[in-house]
Amino acid sequence: MSRETQDIATVGHTTSQFAEYLAEGHDLCRQIAALDLAGHPLYIVSQSQIASEFGKAEGCRGYTSPSLDLYLHDFIDDWQGRGPCMVVNDVVIDEEQDPDFHHQIVLNCILHELAHIVDRPEPVTHRSIDPQRIKFEALVVASSTKQEESRQPTVGHGLSFVRKAIHLVERANRLGFDIGHAGVCRMRDFGLSSILNYVEVIEPEIEECRYLRFPDFPPPSKQLLELFQTDTQSRGGSA
Repeated sequence: MSRETQDIATVGHTTSQFAEYLAEGHDLCRQIAALDLAGHPLYIVSQSQIASEFGKAEGCRGYTSPSLDLYLHDFIDDWQGRGPCMVVNDVVIDEEQDPDFHHQIVLNCILHELAHIVDRPEPVTHRSIDPQRIKFEALVVASSTKQEESRQPTVGHGLSFVRKAIHLVERANRLGFDIGHAGVCRMRDFGLSSILNYVEVIEPEIEECRYLRFPDFPPPSKQLLELFQTDTQSRGGSA
């Protein structure tokens, strides 16, 4: 697929096949979150590109943070300024998964990380750059990715995240993709009930919100709030 120069920001891969998947995911992100990403480059970096300094990140298939583009600045060949950044762990995916499933897993991972990006107040954290501080924070990120994700639903994967992830999957599938909600939101890992329960409740708002920036979404419905509250109470979480 062709992309304008400013959008070409995917770097690093273990094979040409992974490179194609990352490029496809990059284009998909630009389409389904066009308004939220407008004015920013989007960086999708493979773990193999940064493994020499950050290791294999065994604890996850992907990750993002508001300043990840700064941490990985030296690994991004086509740096175009500050922009949201995610890492797809091609190393772990390649080691643990059958190649027949690599394409789907990479797209699932990209949409999962994109949901985190659009769930922030801003796509990136704007701040002065202290090289020593950035280096320290980068090491913290590298260390945290070696650990299993938290099962507390309010730690990174709360209602706001789940709602946005569902909308992103619906937007992608409207473009002809076949992405399953369960692959993007592994609800059991979050301590929540089936993703289908949330899809059913959110479905009536899908069309209404299709062309909105995520910060412009209406408040979640009473039914959705009650579902999440029931989940967190029954599983020992807190809403």
